Amino acid sequence: MNIAENTADTAQQAANVVQADVQNQVTQSVTTLDHLKDFLLNHGPDVIYAIIIFIVGRYVARVFKNLAVRMMTHANYDHTVITFVSQLIYYAIMALVLLSALNKAGIPTNSFLAAFGAFGLAVGLALQSNLSNFASGLLILIFKPFKAGDWIAVGGVEGSVKGIQMMNTAITTKDNKTIFIPNSSITSS
Repeated sequence: MNIAENTADTAQQAANVVQADVQNQVTQSVTTLDHLKDFLLNHGPDVIYAIIIFIVGRYVARVFKNLAVRMMTHANYDHTVITFVSQLIYYAIMALVLLSALNKAGIPTNSFLAAFGAFGLAVGLALQSNLSNFASGLLILIFKPFKAGDWIAVGGVEGSVKGIQMMNTAITTKDNKTIFIPNSSITSS
């Protein structure tokens, strides 16, 4: 009888441990669901508004990008300028949309703005001469003082314009050599 009582006591203790463990897990699950419910009630509408802002903002960014492409195509701008400016417009609007959506969702965006500003300043200082060539290339492509096939003389080089890129202009000389001249030196001279 002693063995049967020990087995029954052991089984009862194991059942009590299992029961306490199950009760603990159920309590934790209910507590987690209560926290989730409270979070959704407090922040759910803002998260939904943030998602709506993001979806509508993407649509608006695409509309402005397509509008810019149509306007520049109608004005007969170079394909390189059209692609660059339309992408610039799209990503600038998307950056604003993303910051607005994050702000509406309750995420503080001040640190993001400060980080983007510092990053932009660092990149701008590091690429100062390249940005100058890039800006000059945009000016040449937009205002079209010359185009591919024109004969020009700039910086002691004379020849036919082979192509205008964002950073430099390729000129083919009389002796059939291709020389690349930085766009900033073309606009400054």
